[in-house]
Amino acid sequence: MDKILFGKRLRELRQEKGLLQKELASVAGVSVNMISLLERGRRSPSTETVVRLAKSLGVTADYLLGHSGFRVGRVVTIDELREFLPSEVVDKHKIEILVDDAPMHLSDKTKDEIIKVLRAHGIM
Repeated sequence: MDKILFGKRLRELRQEKGLLQKELASVAGVSVNMISLLERGRRSPSTETVVRLAKSLGVTADYLLGHSGFRVGRVVTIDELREFLPSEVVDKHKIEILVDDAPMHLSDKTKDEIIKVLRAHGIM
């Protein structure tokens, strides 16, 4: 985990929400000192702390950890896919749900096509 990126994202999100460190600490159930250390990249958070902070800030843990560029997970249903993709693409594959950065049991080419269409329509 990149502690510097984590700290940068944590500080940016906290400031965007208009929260002081002590306010975020209170909401997330961690100490103010922990928030300060995390924001400065001086400490690695526990899994529980990552989950608490992500939930408190309304983002995914993956975003906070730097594993994803998407702040929130977006579930796309089959019906939504059918609106934007040819039915043969949707029906050819067993797709239950599509979640940001989740493994999809499709070929890389098909994944790329689906993601391209979803992004073009503002779904991802």
